[in-house]
Amino acid sequence: MLYAIFNIVEILFVNLFHTHIIARKKYSNQIVLAILFTVSFALLAILYFANGINEESTVRSVFVGFIYLVPLYFLYDLSFKKLLTIMIYCWTYTIIISTVAYGVVSMIDTSNTIAVIFSLQSLFILVSIIFVFTFSKKIFKKVLDKASDITQNLLLVLSISIFSGFVGIRYFVDPNETIYLVLTVIMIVITITSYALIFSIVQANINLTSTKKIAYKDSLTGVKNRYSLFQDIDDLISNDKSFSVLFLDLDDFKSINDKYSHMIGDIYLMEFTGVLVNTIKDNGSVYRFAGDEFVCLITKKYDSSNIKELELNIKQESKKIDKFNGVSIGSSFFPENGLSADELLNSADKAMYGKKKSRKIRRI
Repeated sequence: MLYAIFNIVEILFVNLFHTHIIARKKYSNQIVLAILFTVSFALLAILYFANGINEESTVRSVFVGFIYLVPLYFLYDLSFKKLLTIMIYCWTYTIIISTVAYGVVSMIDTSNTIAVIFSLQSLFILVSIIFVFTFSKKIFKKVLDKASDITQNLLLVLSISIFSGFVGIRYFVDPNETIYLVLTVIMIVITITSYALIFSIVQANINLTSTKKIAYKDSLTGVKNRYSLFQDIDDLISNDKSFSVLFLDLDDFKSINDKYSHMIGDIYLMEFTGVLVNTIKDNGSVYRFAGDEFVCLITKKYDSSNIKELELNIKQESKKIDKFNGVSIGSSFFPENGLSADELLNSADKAMYGKKKSRKIRRI
């Protein structure tokens, strides 16, 4: 009986600590520890007095562990699906250890089976726990956080399938039969291969997303770049949605670089970008077109008076920038001023340079 209790406590401790290092906590470690200790003590007491602790573990003892879904759901800041995925993943580790230990003991002639199982189980955990916990914290946790909903569902199904497979081997296959060893080895290979494949797919998706961000974003200002602009305009045109284009050119920007340094020029560009983003808000998107040229796509339905008001707001807010030299803005409308990205940008560009030129003439 004593070794049976040791066995349950060890498995519970490993599973709960394994879950703890992966899951996102709501409360302090002290509160989590106190609640889980109380629940575990109460559960063991109930099992003891109900004669639920046997010398030989049964399949029921496996599923008793899932009672912890209730306290864990309230202790950790996770959706039920994520928590279930983590729990089954962690429980799979110990069921694999138990299955292997049980199979090895069946080959040994011993009168105290439960003591030998406990000893082997402890040895296997001691040998593997650092590697498994490191993998879980650095890779499994990252994959679970970054994976899409479809991949998370696949991960949950995979975890349930692998866990069920080992439960089936451990409790429904005779360990004295060769098939027990064969199935155990096959399931271990399937487990490693399946998780490695999913993690490789998720990592590839993460790398692809990062590459896309680099390809579609301006590295200095963080807004979308010229490539994104043409793609977004084409998407709006193909959906036959009315929109407006603002083409903006910073006045005399070269003098900022020449007089104050390129570092100050970069800050100038970033501050102007901030003005555009804060002014446009949810009415459209901001793009850095090239150098000191920017484009705003206004997807909200604006007429010429709304656009003029928006241009005025941009100019007013831009005056808050230190050493600001002004900005010239031209606009165009789809479909009135063009039916393609090039036509709309050229139209807005011409309008912008027309205003810039007339302003220079007035200064003369």
